[in-house]
Amino acid sequence: MRSGRRHGRVLGALAWLLVSSAGALAQGEPAFFAGKTIRISVGAAAGAAYDFMARVVANHYGRHIPGAPSFLVENLPGAGSLIMLNTFAKRAPADGTAVALPLGGLVHEARLHGLSRDGSNVQFDPRGFAWLGSPAQQPLVFVIWRDAPFERFADLQARPSTFGTTSFGGDNYAMPMLTNQLMGTKIKIVAGYKGVNDIFHAMEQGEVQGSGMVVASLLAKEDWMRERKARVLLHFGADPMRGMPDVPAALDFAPNEATRSMLRLYALKYKVTYPFILPAGVPPERVSMLRTAFDALMKDPPFIAEARRFGIDVDPVSGRMIEEIVAEIDRAPPEVISRLKTYINASEPSGSSK
Repeated sequence: MRSGRRHGRVLGALAWLLVSSAGALAQGEPAFFAGKTIRISVGAAAGAAYDFMARVVANHYGRHIPGAPSFLVENLPGAGSLIMLNTFAKRAPADGTAVALPLGGLVHEARLHGLSRDGSNVQFDPRGFAWLGSPAQQPLVFVIWRDAPFERFADLQARPSTFGTTSFGGDNYAMPMLTNQLMGTKIKIVAGYKGVNDIFHAMEQGEVQGSGMVVASLLAKEDWMRERKARVLLHFGADPMRGMPDVPAALDFAPNEATRSMLRLYALKYKVTYPFILPAGVPPERVSMLRTAFDALMKDPPFIAEARRFGIDVDPVSGRMIEEIVAEIDRAPPEVISRLKTYINASEPSGSSK
């Protein structure tokens, strides 16, 4: 009898210790971020949509995180975010103080290798990152300078055009390659621009006639919008484009079901236009805390108003929803993946770099 009572007391003490430890952890977690700085690494150049998005998030996110940390934004452009992602995966502290904003193609990377032709330059497992969410869903659009002789998408199929791009790995490179091969466009790719602002300047100077970009980059060019300096010929989303319902979708011009299947699969990334991520290894309770704060940020009126000033209409996708999108990509038929990978990783003929 005494032994049973003693055993019960021991079990009771252990249970109390477990509850106390859990309570201390729960109380201690919010205090972790007090006085801390969270660094957001952006895989794009300053002065464009991804940079704007990171800085707007940085201005408001801290109010929703227990401990109210401050934020610092750094730009690490190059290779469609690959340079930033490799650095982030190897060096970012796995404690919640490091966040990254790569280009949306990260959701496809495990299967398509859009950032690296064969995956050999990828120094991370994209499935290991934790997804916080995306503040908006925005498709890539084909934008043409107002003086260029292209009024509609069919004109790009009828005669040659020149498009400015950054580098292999970015959508402004991949999508002209895709339409050239699948939809009969005659786009010459002029690669090597540092960022979208350099491409805007090149269009103004007549170096190139158009480019592909997320729609927020165009909307943020207030003088272009005000003076109608450019035309939007096409978008690559799966749904009608918010704010521009008359712009046709690439799906409308797909010549066959095989092409439509590839375009639908690729369009999933545009539901995750601005994917904010954490590195592998961040404690689950801290991931949950930052996700909850991110979801609250998406409903924050000052955040929504500031994003709108940069041409970004907040239309969020949660971290859990992104996980479902990645799972859908993982389930895509191998033959669709194989064909799409062949087309987006195709090489442009020599002489196309600026």
